[in-house]
Amino acid sequence: MCYLLTAVLTIALRLPAAQTFEANEWKPVFTEPSGIQIAASTVAILTHSSRAFDLSGETRNAVVKTVAAMKSAQLPVLYLHDRYNLGNPPWMYLYSDWNPTAYLSSDVGNIDINLSQVRHVISLGGYFGQCQRTTLTDVIRLWHRDGLNHDMRITLVVDGVFTVGQHIYSEDSYSERIRLFRTDELLKRHPRAVLTIHQIVSRIENADQVAEFLQRQLPAVPADVNVVMDVFGNAIPLQIISAEAPVLTFAYRYSNNFLSYETPKVDWAQPTKFWRHRIVMSRRVAPVIISTPSFPNGASTISTVPTRVIIEP
Repeated sequence: MCYLLTAVLTIALRLPAAQTFEANEWKPVFTEPSGIQIAASTVAILTHSSRAFDLSGETRNAVVKTVAAMKSAQLPVLYLHDRYNLGNPPWMYLYSDWNPTAYLSSDVGNIDINLSQVRHVISLGGYFGQCQRTTLTDVIRLWHRDGLNHDMRITLVVDGVFTVGQHIYSEDSYSERIRLFRTDELLKRHPRAVLTIHQIVSRIENADQVAEFLQRQLPAVPADVNVVMDVFGNAIPLQIISAEAPVLTFAYRYSNNFLSYETPKVDWAQPTKFWRHRIVMSRRVAPVIISTPSFPNGASTISTVPTRVIIEP
């Protein structure tokens, strides 16, 4: 009987989660980055939205709602998938809609597509301090590379981004509340359950502390752009250059209202300190080079088929 039970459990663990509706041998057809031309001003990028990392599916509802809202608005959606990580097979991803505008191969959240027409990037699905942050870094780099001829808004869907709490410090006044929530609720769902950014910020009582926590994840920015945070409608200037400089906005919203917003009101004539010296870059930045692990014989578990995708507004 023990052998039978063990066999059943082993088979169950190898099968895809029921809600994915995808067979475990399913593989996406990747689009080459050079084949993507985005003419829409808004695009959503989902970075490794997978149960391999979010084991209890804390972000799944936000992923489903965000994709549905984007498709209802007839806006493009890009899914970033691991290509070489055998521990993150395609069927473990958390979508209910398996028909994005394009699947992109991205092992660490990196992208290299033309964003010259894009003014608003919706970001979710990934690990707050690593792969999802890499996606943000590349969005900024590509915007900078392709012209800086318009402002850029990057909206993080806070109930759709996960973390293990590495940006929570022991001296933070809210750290104990989050620790208790994790031990008393999350870990009962799964012994390695992750936190969503929503689960963290909803337990921080002070708005300034919410902004400070979110700032800990921000990537580097160019030195010649205005930078502002839009934290649920509250504008926080981080770097002011001039009224004529392009504006980079880091916005934070929930999956039920991320497309609705007003441009943050900021007096660009009032100088402010650069927010931490580590975000200041020179005007000309070299492309971000991300080293990826080598694999024997260049093996890939997923074949890449180049196709051309033209995304209209």
